[in-house]
Amino acid sequence: MKKLKIWQDRCPADVRPGCEPKYIENETNQRAIVLLHGLTDSPYFMEAIGKRFAQLDFNVYIPLLPGHGLKNPQGMKGVTLKSWQNEVDRVVAHAKNQAKQVSIGGLSTGGTLSVWKANQNPSDINGYVFLFSAALDIADDDSNNPFKQGDFKERLLRLYCIRKPLAILQDLTTEPLVGNDPGDNPYRYSRMDYDGAAQLAECIKQVEKAKLKQSLFVAHSEADEAADILGVEELMMNHQGKREQIYYYRIGKTLGVPHASVVLEHDVLSHNGSPLEPKNPFFNEMMNRVTLFINQQLRLKDLPAAKQHDYTPQVEVLKNIFFDYNSGTYSSGIAHWLAYCSQLVYQRTNGKEDKSPDEDLILSRLQGLDPDFEKVHGFDNQSSQAILIKHKKYLVVSFRGTDEIADWLDNLSIVTLEQIKEGFKKSFNKWLSRKETFSTNHLFGRIHQGFYQAFLDVWEKDEMWKKLKELMDAEKLPLWITGHSLGGAMATFAGAWLVERNLPVRGIYTFGQPRCGDKDFSLQLNAKLPNKIFRFHNNNDIVPRLPARLMNFEHTGKLIYITEDLKLDANPARWDRLLERVRGIVEDILDSDIVPDGIEDHNIVEGYIKGISYWQDRKPENWE
Repeated sequence: MKKLKIWQDRCPADVRPGCEPKYIENETNQRAIVLLHGLTDSPYFMEAIGKRFAQLDFNVYIPLLPGHGLKNPQGMKGVTLKSWQNEVDRVVAHAKNQAKQVSIGGLSTGGTLSVWKANQNPSDINGYVFLFSAALDIADDDSNNPFKQGDFKERLLRLYCIRKPLAILQDLTTEPLVGNDPGDNPYRYSRMDYDGAAQLAECIKQVEKAKLKQSLFVAHSEADEAADILGVEELMMNHQGKREQIYYYRIGKTLGVPHASVVLEHDVLSHNGSPLEPKNPFFNEMMNRVTLFINQQLRLKDLPAAKQHDYTPQVEVLKNIFFDYNSGTYSSGIAHWLAYCSQLVYQRTNGKEDKSPDEDLILSRLQGLDPDFEKVHGFDNQSSQAILIKHKKYLVVSFRGTDEIADWLDNLSIVTLEQIKEGFKKSFNKWLSRKETFSTNHLFGRIHQGFYQAFLDVWEKDEMWKKLKELMDAEKLPLWITGHSLGGAMATFAGAWLVERNLPVRGIYTFGQPRCGDKDFSLQLNAKLPNKIFRFHNNNDIVPRLPARLMNFEHTGKLIYITEDLKLDANPARWDRLLERVRGIVEDILDSDIVPDGIEDHNIVEGYIKGISYWQDRKPENWE
C-alpha cells in the first residue's frame, strides 16, 4: 500500500497530531485527485480513500481546510467560505502543474466544495468528481416540523443577525472544540460550530443549481442523518452529460451506515482506544466500484484502462443483467448472478465467530439489485453452510466453500506466507491423506466421501432439503444450484441427489470446485443434465486439480477456463495437460517464497467474478 506523506508546505504550525494535510505524488503519474474533508474533521477521514487512488496511479492531495484540525479551542472562529474556496483553488492549481488530468472529491462539506469547484471552473477539473456523503442538502430533524427542516436550518444559518449570537452563546455555554478528555476524537472537533455551519449553508446555496459536465461518482447512505440524500440525487438529475457518466453507489437504510462512516475503512478510536465512529463494512466494495467507474469512463472515450488489474468485480451492473431463468443452456447473465450468489454465501452473521450465513444482509444486497428477491434461508451444520434464495421467478441454492481456504484467502494481506502455507496444508491433508475415506458408492458411482458428508450435513441433517421441497411444492419455480470451492462439489452432489429422485434441476454453475466423483458418476450425471452443468476454472487455481485423476476422479460438466488476461475459453482440451500435474505443482507452490497464483486465483471475487464481469455478455471462446 502506497503511503501518504505529511504535506509540510501546507501544514499550519498549530495543527493537531494526526490532522495534518497529506499528499503523494509521482512525476510519472498522469492523473491527480484533490480530496476534501468534511466540516469539523480533518484529512484523516480521506486517507483510506486517498491510498486507494494512489494505488491507481493518481497523485493524491488532501489539504486541511482553514479553521480545522487545530490545537486552538476557537479554531473555527471567524472562518469564511472564501478561505476554504481559496485553499481549494491553490491545491487544484498545484495538482494541475503536476498532472494532465485533475479530479476532485470529498466527504460532506468537502463534497459540497468539490461540486462548487467543478461547476465554477470546469476547465480546472478535467477529470472526474467523486462525492461521499456530500452535504448538498441538510437533512431534516423532523419532516413534520417546519422549524426543523433542512432548508429552514440553512436559511437560518445564513442570517448573520441570528447566527452570530448563536455562535457567541455556543462558545460561552458548551464545551470547547478541542478538549483534554481522553475519550475525545483525535481527528475532528468535539462538536459542531455555528460559524463553520454557516459557511456550509452558504456553499450549499452556491451549488444548488449546479449542472456538472464531468463524469460523476456518488456514494451515499440512506441512513445518513446529516446530509439529505435528495441533494445528490437532484445533482444527478441536473447532470449535463450522458447517463453512462454517472455511477451511483447507494447504501440501503437497513444497513445503518452513518454519514462520515462511508469513507472509513477502519473504526475511528478515541485517545484512550474506545470506539467513536464505525467503519463502513462495504468500504472495499465501494472502492471496487470507484475503480470500475474510472475504467468505464476510459472505455467511453475509447482509451485503454490504466492497468489491467484495475478491472474489479462488477456487482452494480447486475441491475442491468437479466437472469434468464427459463434458459436451457449456458447464459453469461446467469453465470454472473450465480457467481455473486456464491460470494454472498460467505457473509457471516457475526463475523468469523459465527459461521451461519447472514440472511438479512444477503437479502438486502440482493434486493438492492432486484426488488423481486423475497427471502433468504441460511443453513449451518458442522463445517457446512449454504443458502436457499427465493426470487419471485426462480430459486437458487448456493453452497459455501471450506472454511480453512476461505479464511486464508480473506487474510492474504494481513498474515504471513508461512501462515498461508500452513492453512492450505491443513486443508489439503484433510482432502487428500485419508485414502480409506476417499470414495464411497452413492448416487451414480464412486464419490468423495468427505465432500459428500459435508453435503449431507447441511442438506439432510440441517433440513435444507425439507425447506427446498416446501418451496418447490408451493410454486413450480426453476431451480439453479451453485457454489465455490468445496461448495461447488456440494452443488454437484445436490444436482445428482435431485436428479436421482427425478426432480427438476434447471442448471448447475460452479466456481473453482474440486473433482468429486469417478468417471461413471461424471458420465451419468452429464447424461442426465446435458448442457446444464458448467464449471469455471480460473487460471492457475489449484483446487480444481484435486483430487488427482490418478485416483480415478473426474470433473463433471463443461469447463469454462478463465485465462490470465481475463478471457473465457470453453476448449477443455487445451488445458488437459496442465491439469494432470497435481501433486508436484501443489508441493512446489507450498515451498515457494511468495504467495502463489494457485492460491490467489482461487478467490471467488478477484478470481472468478472479476473474469466473468470483464468478459461481459460474450460467449466463451472456442464454444462448441
